[in-house]
Amino acid sequence: MTKQLLRCGTSIGALIAESEYAESILDFFHKLSIARKKALETLYYLKLLDDTHFIKKTAFDRIRQETLELLKLPTSSIMTAKQKLDKKIELFVICH
Repeated sequence: MTKQLLRCGTSIGALIAESEYAESILDFFHKLSIARKKALETLYYLKLLDDTHFIKKTAFDRIRQETLELLKLPTSSIMTAKQKLDKKIELFVICH
Protein backbone atom coordinates (compact mmCIF):
# COMPACT_ATOMS: atom_id res chain seq x y z
CA MET A 1 0.00 0.00 0.00
CA THR A 2 2.80 2.43 0.77
CA LYS A 3 4.24 2.07 -2.74
CA GLN A 4 0.83 2.71 -4.27
CA LEU A 5 0.35 5.71 -1.99
CA LEU A 6 3.72 7.07 -3.11
CA ARG A 7 2.86 6.56 -6.80
CA CYS A 8 -0.56 8.17 -6.73
CA GLY A 9 0.50 10.91 -4.31
CA THR A 10 3.45 12.05 -6.39
CA SER A 11 1.52 11.89 -9.66
CA ILE A 12 -0.85 14.65 -8.50
CA GLY A 13 1.77 17.38 -8.81
CA ALA A 14 3.16 15.94 -12.03
CA LEU A 15 -0.28 15.99 -13.67
CA ILE A 16 -0.95 19.53 -12.50
CA ALA A 17 2.42 20.59 -13.94
CA GLU A 18 1.64 18.80 -17.23
CA SER A 19 -1.69 20.60 -17.47
CA GLU A 20 0.14 23.93 -17.74
CA TYR A 21 1.40 22.84 -21.17
CA ALA A 22 -1.69 20.98 -22.31
CA GLU A 23 -2.08 20.58 -26.05
CA SER A 24 -5.74 21.58 -25.98
CA ILE A 25 -8.50 22.54 -23.60
CA LEU A 26 -9.65 18.91 -23.59
CA ASP A 27 -6.12 17.77 -22.71
CA PHE A 28 -6.08 20.38 -19.92
CA PHE A 29 -9.35 19.08 -18.47
CA HIS A 30 -8.19 15.48 -18.85
CA LYS A 31 -4.90 16.00 -16.99
CA LEU A 32 -6.57 17.90 -14.16
CA SER A 33 -9.34 15.33 -13.90
CA ILE A 34 -6.77 12.59 -13.51
CA ALA A 35 -4.93 14.69 -10.89
CA ARG A 36 -8.21 14.94 -8.98
CA LYS A 37 -8.71 11.17 -9.19
CA LYS A 38 -5.15 10.57 -7.99
CA ALA A 39 -5.74 12.87 -5.00
CA LEU A 40 -8.85 10.88 -4.10
CA GLU A 41 -6.93 7.63 -4.57
CA THR A 42 -4.22 8.99 -2.28
CA LEU A 43 -6.81 9.74 0.39
CA TYR A 44 -8.13 6.19 0.05
CA TYR A 45 -4.73 4.54 0.58
CA LEU A 46 -3.92 6.95 3.34
CA LYS A 47 -7.13 5.97 5.14
CA LEU A 48 -6.28 2.29 4.77
CA LEU A 49 -2.87 2.90 6.31
CA ASP A 50 -4.49 4.78 9.17
CA ASP A 51 -7.16 2.13 9.72
CA THR A 52 -4.50 -0.58 9.96
CA HIS A 53 -2.36 1.60 12.27
CA PHE A 54 0.50 1.43 9.77
CA ILE A 55 1.14 5.16 10.20
CA LYS A 56 0.91 7.43 13.20
CA LYS A 57 -2.20 9.53 13.61
CA THR A 58 -0.19 12.77 13.46
CA ALA A 59 1.34 11.73 10.12
CA PHE A 60 -2.07 10.70 8.81
CA ASP A 61 -3.63 14.03 9.80
CA ARG A 62 -0.81 16.06 8.24
CA ILE A 63 -0.66 14.13 4.96
CA ARG A 64 -4.45 14.04 4.70
CA GLN A 65 -4.64 17.81 5.09
CA GLU A 66 -1.92 18.36 2.49
CA THR A 67 -3.71 16.02 0.09
CA LEU A 68 -7.01 17.86 0.60
CA GLU A 69 -5.20 21.10 -0.25
CA LEU A 70 -3.75 19.48 -3.38
CA LEU A 71 -7.23 18.30 -4.33
CA LYS A 72 -8.41 21.92 -4.35
CA LEU A 73 -5.91 22.95 -7.06
CA PRO A 74 -7.22 20.88 -9.98
CA THR A 75 -10.82 21.25 -8.82
CA SER A 76 -10.57 25.04 -8.76
CA SER A 77 -8.71 25.17 -12.08
CA ILE A 78 -11.31 22.98 -13.78
CA MET A 79 -14.16 25.12 -12.48
CA THR A 80 -12.48 28.36 -13.58
CA ALA A 81 -11.65 26.98 -17.04
CA LYS A 82 -15.21 25.72 -17.51
CA GLN A 83 -16.60 29.14 -16.61
CA LYS A 84 -14.28 30.82 -19.12
CA LEU A 85 -15.16 28.26 -21.76
CA ASP A 86 -18.89 28.77 -21.15
CA LYS A 87 -18.45 32.55 -21.59
CA LYS A 88 -16.59 32.02 -24.87
CA ILE A 89 -19.33 29.71 -26.10
CA GLU A 90 -22.00 32.24 -25.16
CA LEU A 91 -20.12 34.99 -26.98
CA PHE A 92 -19.67 32.78 -30.04
CA VAL A 93 -23.40 31.97 -30.12
CA ILE A 94 -24.33 35.64 -29.76
CA CYS A 95 -21.93 36.71 -32.53
CA HIS A 96 -23.07 34.05 -34.97
